[in-house]
Amino acid sequence: MSLKNTKNILLALSLSFLFLSSCSTQKNKWANRKYHGITAKYNILFNGEEAYKTGMRELAKKSNENYTTILPVFPRYSKNDATSIAPHMDRLIEKAGKAVKKHSMFIKGKEHNKYIPYSYLMMGKAFYHKQDYETAQRTFNFIINNYKEYSLADEANVWMARTTSEMGEMTRSDLLFDELKYKFDGAKNKKALLLYNMAYADFMIKTE
Repeated sequence: MSLKNTKNILLALSLSFLFLSSCSTQKNKWANRKYHGITAKYNILFNGEEAYKTGMRELAKKSNENYTTILPVFPRYSKNDATSIAPHMDRLIEKAGKAVKKHSMFIKGKEHNKYIPYSYLMMGKAFYHKQDYETAQRTFNFIINNYKEYSLADEANVWMARTTSEMGEMTRSDLLFDELKYKFDGAKNKKALLLYNMAYADFMIKTE
């Protein structure tokens, strides 16, 4: 390799380092938002999401439903089943926590990296599937209270109602679903609306 090429490579590396180091989490600039968003999603969260998918596939294999009764919308799992997939959920929690710690852009009371609320949502789902319902509930509540402007707060509301139901708090869960029914009336968030319809149907089957 020629001296000129070596200098060019060193210059490129130096410029890259300067760019990355300038991407502060405390400056709400386009380049910063893009860098921390992309890095959080593809460098950190991707591996956590893959672990989550693996855990959910393993759970699906453990489903043992009674086909002589009305089947639930969401399969029921034992505590042992939840324990068996805990390592996958723990990996997701670890990765999501790392994304929050390294790439949160919480400036003047507002989060500017959309993958941070998403990270919390994935953590909440991981705690839910571990059957650590109290921690899941706290996580979903945190999203609902702090990220109202994000559409995934609607999903967190549905997961909160599901979690409350799993904790045996049926009256409270019923009230939450009732509130969400009016909230989602004519809602544009189709993903959250579908999740709500499935969760509410599952709740109704459970309480028959």
